[in-house]
Amino acid sequence: QDGLARLAEVSPSSVTGWMQGSMPGKKARANLCEALGITEDDILSERSGMAAKRESGFRNFNSPVSYAVVGSVEVPVLGKVHAGEPLDHDEVEDTTRIPDFVYAKDPDVFMIHSEGDCVNKLFGENDDFAVSPNTKPKNGSVVVAKLMKADEEEYIIRQYFRTAQTLILSPCSYNPEHKDIIITADSDMSAEISGVIIWNQARRLMD
Repeated sequence: QDGLARLAEVSPSSVTGWMQGSMPGKKARANLCEALGITEDDILSERSGMAAKRESGFRNFNSPVSYAVVGSVEVPVLGKVHAGEPLDHDEVEDTTRIPDFVYAKDPDVFMIHSEGDCVNKLFGENDDFAVSPNTKPKNGSVVVAKLMKADEEEYIIRQYFRTAQTLILSPCSYNPEHKDIIITADSDMSAEISGVIIWNQARRLMD
């Protein structure tokens, strides 16, 4: 429900309402159709759409239901990135498949395996993330950042905020031990944004 809410740009409670029979709004329907490559009929169908009530559409297993098939594309998995404390980027030679609507957003997209709880208010812990290297981050974006200090390089997942003079890489976590990483022109550390996270998937569903 959280993932669907992000695609529709609504609250998770709105998705709960849809599951109970309420009607998704026009903007939410448009967002979902664009993100998932579906039609409004797929959403609103009284028999199989998200507006179907639990006691009818979702529990009537004997009724024939048609499903839209979402294609997938194979992309590289470049490594593990810690979502808590900075960690060396662990390069992994591997590939995985992601939905084609994610690939369509950036053909250079790659996957990473996350570790830690730094952004667990937004995503599940240890999720797999699709990272777009060509998407320009904006305030509030969740990014993969390369931290550079002297001869050391580390990778981390954080929420991105930039002012005229400052870059803030902020945790969005229920763990109070995580702190902002603040980088200014006078800092002994610099940062390079490797990409913006545009999609996530629970690890157990990718295995």
